[in-house]
Amino acid sequence: MKMFFRYMRTDLKRALEGAGFWLSIAAVAVAGLLYLIEELDSYLDVMYVFHQAIYGSMFFLNYIFTAIPCASLLVEDWETGYYRPAMVRGGLISYGIAKAAVIFTIPSAVLAAGNFLFLLILKVRLPWMGSVGSQVAGVVGERVAGALLANGHYLTYAICYCLELGILLGILNLLAACCSMYLKNRLLTWIAPLLFYFLIQYLLILAGISDLGLLCFFDLTYNEQLWGTPVPLFAMGAGLFSFAVLSGFLVWKMERAVRNG
Repeated sequence: MKMFFRYMRTDLKRALEGAGFWLSIAAVAVAGLLYLIEELDSYLDVMYVFHQAIYGSMFFLNYIFTAIPCASLLVEDWETGYYRPAMVRGGLISYGIAKAAVIFTIPSAVLAAGNFLFLLILKVRLPWMGSVGSQVAGVVGERVAGALLANGHYLTYAICYCLELGILLGILNLLAACCSMYLKNRLLTWIAPLLFYFLIQYLLILAGISDLGLLCFFDLTYNEQLWGTPVPLFAMGAGLFSFAVLSGFLVWKMERAVRNG
């Protein structure tokens, strides 16, 4: 356990100190502004613009931006040969699960920080919540999200919203990391989360499981239950299950890769 936290601390420091992390945060904010630059008018408010940006076409770029600081960590370790002495010092399981934990959590931080910056920029010109944004509070009702909006905790609400969406991004980035164990290409690893998003969306529709947009499964304001489970609980359960399966796969694949030289 001690080595697990040491590995996590090392990789978090590596990600946070890299230029890619801070550039990705700025890119998330710019993506929102680019999509809505023509819609910033006096009748809009920050919360309305925030939700429009989340479901706008420019948001798809965030699947790439949030992958840049972390999804290719395994590719970098394999390129430099760092993984061999790291595994010897602390063991393959601690190394693999720590890598998976960092890859899973960094996208949430990038998305939340980028949208925090985005909202602060919008606040220079727009009110937090006017008549349009109030419709969102009416939709989410008495739940935690509605309480945050009703009490004026707009930034807290937006961060919670992004952290829940970040669960989806974390899953997609772990899938990209698994893919990188076969195709060690940084650019492909950064693009892979977006490709996996569309693939999963297509498979859900093809299998007749759901015609909802994949984002709805991780949307804090989605008012319906998914198979009898509230969305926040479903998202957390999906995140924990996916993390357990995908981190286990990474450890297994690393063990095979080391054994085969």
